[in-house]
Amino acid sequence: MKKCIVFFLFLLPLSFTSAAVIETVGQALVDRQTPDGTVGAIFLMANQNFTQTGRVSDWGFFNNEATGIGRQLTPLLFQNNGGNSFTVKGIGATQTNDASGAQNFSFDLQVGTDIVGAGDVFGWKEGTQSSTDNSVVETDFTIDGRTGTMLFFGTHTTISVGETLSSPSVFTRDYSIQFTTTDDLVGPVPEPSTVLLLLVALFIGKSCSIKH
Repeated sequence: MKKCIVFFLFLLPLSFTSAAVIETVGQALVDRQTPDGTVGAIFLMANQNFTQTGRVSDWGFFNNEATGIGRQLTPLLFQNNGGNSFTVKGIGATQTNDASGAQNFSFDLQVGTDIVGAGDVFGWKEGTQSSTDNSVVETDFTIDGRTGTMLFFGTHTTISVGETLSSPSVFTRDYSIQFTTTDDLVGPVPEPSTVLLLLVALFIGKSCSIKH
């Protein structure tokens, strides 16, 4: 009986596959000068686009300022229409800053899609989908050597999938925020070969229970 259990437990984990990371876009989650002094604004990083098709699995930002504890922000995914026009294609779960420094979260899709393609970009809204809040993500805005192209779309109380934003203000600033994609485009579905392994494991488990 003991041998049956050991063999069953050995085969069972082999019946599932894990997603592989494709890329992480954005800038390092490090301590920078300060968050922006805006409220309810929507930001988008125009020159830090996704380069391959993938599913956005995780994202993160940096904030270690006690005055920012409790502030909220919401991750966004955009389709790039060209000419500084962008359409919201996915909205993740709102998160609350605890000022612990680098903070990482699951994207946790709320509405739309978390599948991105080459040329799509990420952004964020200060506050929730339907409310505003003060700035959270730390930025460098006067330090030499900045490489980020930030598009600022002003204050928005609400945001929804399918909404198109255009005519932004453009700034050269670096932000401590990143988004990660994986190759899991269809969800946690076992591959055919691993399904067979699972069936074998279940059969052995059943046989052992009958014999004993």
